[in-house]
Amino acid sequence: MLDASAVHNVTKELVFSQLELMKPHLPSCTCDRCCLDIAAIALNHLNQKYVVTREGELFSKLDASSPQQMADVAAAIMSAAVLVSQHPRHS
Repeated sequence: MLDASAVHNVTKELVFSQLELMKPHLPSCTCDRCCLDIAAIALNHLNQKYVVTREGELFSKLDASSPQQMADVAAAIMSAAVLVSQHPRHS
């Protein structure tokens, strides 16, 4: 049986690290539930990058740290935060 944990999503890691940095500036609640909703929505609007090897992970992280990629991730997070603020899944 194949080991699914050997496949890493570099975009997911980038979204979660950027989300932590952006929390103080988000127009929504930043509880765990809302942040997970923001991350899921943002990830659904970004191109995913999957890697298997450590070398592939390092290369993809270098590519993902380009100014354009960082701007795309920040925009997806902010857009998702606006949506979550309009429709929070808690009281």
